[in-house]
Amino acid sequence: MRAATRREISRAARRVLDRAGPASVTMRAVADELGMTPPALYRYFAGRDDLLRRLADEIDDSLADDLRAALGARPVDDPGDRLRSAGNGLRTWALSHEHEYELVRSAMIERGFSAGVAKVFLGLFEELWQQRPGSGGRLTVRSAETSMVFLSCSIRLYGFLDLEVRGRVPMGVGDTTVAFQYLLAEFIAAVGPVR
Repeated sequence: MRAATRREISRAARRVLDRAGPASVTMRAVADELGMTPPALYRYFAGRDDLLRRLADEIDDSLADDLRAALGARPVDDPGDRLRSAGNGLRTWALSHEHEYELVRSAMIERGFSAGVAKVFLGLFEELWQQRPGSGGRLTVRSAETSMVFLSCSIRLYGFLDLEVRGRVPMGVGDTTVAFQYLLAEFIAAVGPVR
C-alpha cells in the first residue's frame, strides 16, 4: 500500500511539474492535486527536496530505459550511429518535455554523471573510444584525456540543449536541428574513428 501511495504522489507531482515547472512542485501543490493535506505527504517523503530528487530519478531512469530500448534496434558495430541516435532521442524528448528536462538536468548537475541518461552516454562514449586507433579496444575512463574529451563533448551538447529548450539559442545559429547534428558529428569525430 505504501509503495502504491508513493507512486500516486509521484504521478501527481509529475502532473504539477508538467504544467508549471520545477518551482511549482511544492508539497501543497502536490497535496492539492491529490485532494490531501500537505502534512500527509510527509509520511512518504521527507520534504520537497526528497520528492523532487526521487521524481528526477524516476524520470531520468525512464528516459534512460527508453533510449536503451531504441538503441537495441541500432547496429552494434556502429557506435557513432548509436550515439547520434541517442543524442537525437534525448533532444526530441527534451524539446517536448521542457519542465522534466529542467528537473533532470538540475539533478545531473548536482550529482554528476552518475545515473540514468548520463550512463547511457558514457557507455556510448566507451564504445566509440574503444574503436580509436591505438586504443587496443580498451578504455581508461579515469585518464585525464578521456575524462576531458567526454566532459568537453557533454558540456557542448547539454549546453546547446539547455539553450534550445529555453528558447535562448542565438539568432545567428539558424536551423537548430542542423546545429545539433553538427555538434553530434563533432562529438563522434573527437571520440572515435570517422566512418
